[in-house]
Amino acid sequence: MIGYFLNPKNWFLSDKEKQIAKLNYALSGEELERALVRLEDPESRDFKIGMLNIDMKYNYITQHQYDKSLSTLDD
Repeated sequence: MIGYFLNPKNWFLSDKEKQIAKLNYALSGEELERALVRLEDPESRDFKIGMLNIDMKYNYITQHQYDKSLSTLDD
């Protein structure tokens, strides 16, 4: 994490940009993707769709489960 703080380009970022930069520095793969989606409001549609997309990408759910969850998202 010290490398992150020593990089001058990270000194003048907004709070959200700093969070994203720290996550990109510390995490990778699925863990990074989930952490980036968690920056959204958990009640928002974007958050729910993001998590569904990650679950689908890493084969935690089937296409049928994905489609069903997506169609019932607003219910």
